[in-house]
Amino acid sequence: MSKLTLRVCLSHFANTLFRMHQQPFSDEWDARLNELLDHGEIVDCRENTLTIKYLGNEVDIWCSNKWYSFGHAWRVNGFYVDINRQYRPRINTMVRLWDVFQTERNMALDNEYLSLFREGAE
Repeated sequence: MSKLTLRVCLSHFANTLFRMHQQPFSDEWDARLNELLDHGEIVDCRENTLTIKYLGNEVDIWCSNKWYSFGHAWRVNGFYVDINRQYRPRINTMVRLWDVFQTERNMALDNEYLSLFREGAE
């Protein structure tokens, strides 16, 4: 698991100072995202999103544009979240989400790559 490095802290500080974050911070969204990461089931990982199923709902979390437009709910149950309802979490949660996303994305890419060889052998 990644730590909150000096580089990440300075980047976050500069992004906050110069208003580079594209979504406003929300304490409530930070708590919800942590709950999704703690108790949800990761069901899909695409190039830009991580899909987590929790309490019968599927939430797509935007995981691109690190750290500018990152960590907000992109879609819920297939419906896009209005831009006025998109919020960013705390930097600690962003780092945690990035670690989960990278792990899941690498597994998905590995499986995709290995499937090329399985299909060719048949």
